[in-house]
Amino acid sequence: LMSQVLSAMDAAHAGGIIHRDLKPDNIMVETMRDGKDFIKLLDFGVAQIKAPDVVAGPLTMQGAIVGTPQYMSPEQVMGDAVDGRSDLFALGAILYELLTCHIPFDKPKAHAIMIAILKEEVVPPSARRPDLNIDAGLESVALRALNKKADLRYQTALEFRAALEDVGRKLDGSAPARSSEQPAQFILKRSKRAKRKAEEPEQPAPRPAAHTGPPVDPVARSE
Repeated sequence: LMSQVLSAMDAAHAGGIIHRDLKPDNIMVETMRDGKDFIKLLDFGVAQIKAPDVVAGPLTMQGAIVGTPQYMSPEQVMGDAVDGRSDLFALGAILYELLTCHIPFDKPKAHAIMIAILKEEVVPPSARRPDLNIDAGLESVALRALNKKADLRYQTALEFRAALEDVGRKLDGSAPARSSEQPAQFILKRSKRAKRKAEEPEQPAPRPAAHTGPPVDPVARSE
């Protein structure tokens, strides 16, 4: 799922678009007819277009703080100019949450979260959830994406995706330990149609009703 998200972000960044509000609520998982999950990125309402001929509006001007605190990069918190690496920080926070069922900086109020993003080190996923067997490679990927310095994060969505997929190949299909809390797969937003399908019990196919009337002349019926 994260690989699909990163592919979508690569396409957006290639077009000069910075999302600036990536969070689980803006990532929809749609189950296709073949049973595979398909990711859709939503809500580009506060996205910024990084192009020289585009004039920033009031929501995109430098110095404005835009985004959801739990997934903001340090440069967003400071109101500084952002680029694609800010989106990658947010995706690192989402990956952290998928691994632990907790956001990286879990504070009761928004301003406390933003201070923690600037000043506190991230608790490694394995330390946050010692009850889970979290792969060290996945942990390393998440922590690099959450580096406070943009220059030390992954520099592109493709680089982030390659690191993630490399860990996947090394895991060789071994199933990760599940959390005793809310399953991580449901942190991302399922479409209403997918939710209904998962919640509805499977109904047996109805039998055709038996004909109880007089015999039907097929010729007359066709006429």
